[in-house]
Amino acid sequence: MKHISSFFSIIIILSLFSCNHSVSLFYNKGVEEYQRGNFRQAVVEFNHAIIENPSQAEYYLNRGKAFYLLKNFSAAERDFSMVIKLEENNKEAFLQRAYCNLELDNVDKALDDVTKSIKLDYQNPSAYFLRGYIREMEDDLSGALLDYYTVLKYDSLNYRAYVNLGNIKANIGDNIGAINDFTDAIAINPNDENAYLNRGTDKAIVGDFEGAVEDFTQVIRINPSNIEAYYLRGEAKVMADDFKGAINDFDILIDADPDNAKTFYSRGLAKTYIKDTKGACADFETAAKLGLPRAFEAINEYCKNVKKKK
Repeated sequence: MKHISSFFSIIIILSLFSCNHSVSLFYNKGVEEYQRGNFRQAVVEFNHAIIENPSQAEYYLNRGKAFYLLKNFSAAERDFSMVIKLEENNKEAFLQRAYCNLELDNVDKALDDVTKSIKLDYQNPSAYFLRGYIREMEDDLSGALLDYYTVLKYDSLNYRAYVNLGNIKANIGDNIGAINDFTDAIAINPNDENAYLNRGTDKAIVGDFEGAVEDFTQVIRINPSNIEAYYLRGEAKVMADDFKGAINDFDILIDADPDNAKTFYSRGLAKTYIKDTKGACADFETAAKLGLPRAFEAINEYCKNVKKKK
């Protein structure tokens, strides 16, 4: 299973800014509305402030933030571009525009902007994190690894950087290295379900099935609705010879989603280990009816001598 990394632009976009008594009353009102979460009204107030003073870069910067949170990425990008026109070395505007360009699928422009932001502020871990994410998207894994390590140089408690490092290492086959990174992430944030889920997956790959079960169980404790964790725990329990425990997990999944052919198939396999051939074949039959090709192979292998009900 390929691990997928993520970025969290919201952390940057929601950075607080305060009212300034030396600037427009409209601007201060916009700040107040922004901080209340009233982003549309914040835009209205910032519009008035810009009409009043169209050369104030800060007004465009914060209107751009409001547009971003309204998911109007094109408008936000234009505002951040105006900031750069007014202040060519505004490091925050380059970083914010990079987020917008990424949302607009302008990946090359996003990479260029975040690199310019880093040149203006080489100690900003958020910029390195974003560039690492973009490089990972573009399969520049060595560059991404370097950026995530640089994040940790300036922000040693950034557990998301450890998670993304682990994802890259897992995807290139360094499962032990990935496990170590996920462990570091968990030490910082013991409630990150993705770190447990990914570490459990890698533990299963290296044959630590009991450890995998423990990690998937922790995911379920954190988020009882995480369906994937139940399935992976069931699979790991089969490999750990806990067949009845696996069947219990698959039972839960089937109750939640009775049309999932893969779960019926997996439960059927688990039942073969406890010699419940009849139950196994019933599950294989259901999986086959739901369109899973390998279920037909299982029927041919396990069910030739099972009498069908009349």
